[in-house]
Amino acid sequence: QPLSLLFNYNGSELGFRILSMLRLWRLRRVSSLFARLEKDIRFNYFWIRCTKLISVTLFAVHCAGCFNYLIADRYPNPRKTWIG
Repeated sequence: QPLSLLFNYNGSELGFRILSMLRLWRLRRVSSLFARLEKDIRFNYFWIRCTKLISVTLFAVHCAGCFNYLIADRYPNPRKTWIG
């Protein structure tokens, strides 16, 4: 029943948005790419680690921003949110 609530919430596409998050499964490829690059002697290990740190940080900040927007978007009274 909770899954059906996602699809019936005010006729919006929230359920499809959440199901589209399954695309995050593709991030495994990025992780394996960084693992391969860290082992490759042709690339500087320090710069690969810095790039990985920046990428993970940007992705975490992006996800936090999306979650913050989702909370404000689903608030019952939209006039009281930062979206306005």
